[in-house]
Amino acid sequence: GEAEAKKVFRHADIGCGCGSVLMTLAWAFPGSIVSQGVEAQSVSFDLLKRGLLWNLGFDGTSPKDTVRVTLQDLRTWDGGDRAPYDLVTGTPPYFSEAKFTPSANHKQKVRCR
Repeated sequence: GEAEAKKVFRHADIGCGCGSVLMTLAWAFPGSIVSQGVEAQSVSFDLLKRGLLWNLGFDGTSPKDTVRVTLQDLRTWDGGDRAPYDLVTGTPPYFSEAKFTPSANHKQKVRCR
């Protein structure tokens, strides 16, 4: 009989920061997962692209990359062309505004919008 096509899981990481979840899944499941990362902070996004290039050999900006990344506010993101997703991850700081104290010395340590 014909070989069954291998399932490729579609993954989205919202608020992906410097990309640790994206890269971990890419390394753990090569050829079995494609991911889309969304990050709103340009400092983190630049670190993300550099990390992808150093660790995976591409920066996530080409449609052919198995991990693609977008610099965008999640509230305006349409889900991209890999939706629907089999797995969605996200690691924002889950703090209410009343209990959150922003960092006075680090611009990346801010409350998620």
